[in-house]
Amino acid sequence: MAIDFWKRFWTELDLRRAIKIEHRAEDETRIEVDNRLPHLALRGAAPARYRVTTSRLFLRSDYFPDREVRRRIGSAAAKARNRALFCEDLRSGEVMSALAFHVDDDRTLPIHLRDLALCHADDRDLRAHSRFCAHILLAFLAEIGGKDGRGRKIGFLSENDQQERQASEFGFERASKPAVTATGDYMLMEPPPRLPRS
Repeated sequence: MAIDFWKRFWTELDLRRAIKIEHRAEDETRIEVDNRLPHLALRGAAPARYRVTTSRLFLRSDYFPDREVRRRIGSAAAKARNRALFCEDLRSGEVMSALAFHVDDDRTLPIHLRDLALCHADDRDLRAHSRFCAHILLAFLAEIGGKDGRGRKIGFLSENDQQERQASEFGFERASKPAVTATGDYMLMEPPPRLPRS
């Protein structure tokens, strides 16, 4: 299922066009995304179903009960450099997943995932929908790295077994840790190569 997802994403949708990157003074990188995507089950022209944006959106506490994760993502979104991504279901108007990321001054390092917020609602379908939206956000994050000249890999520092298990479910694998001062087990995710349009 994951491979089919990535194939659809890079053969039928060009995420790179939705990403704006501005390099400012003192090596500051400002990233802006605001894009509407169709339901991926539909082929051809279809109404928008998802919005992916760096604009700060509200995270419901009943969907995202971890207050600290909500705070960190909100703080990342409030920065002028835009260091958060949100995926909104346009039918319900609810945020289904969100993440915070880091862009290192060292341009040899990949984009770094800091936090990934998944919906913890009682409804099983909502939880599955949230995981799907997280895949969408990670696809955008990979393309941000690619467009910024860092490659499409995404780095992550796992601080505990639970974080490592969750990251592995999204395709992250343990990797050699680069020269970073932060603690944790280093993991990398690399999406499949883009396929030519048929």
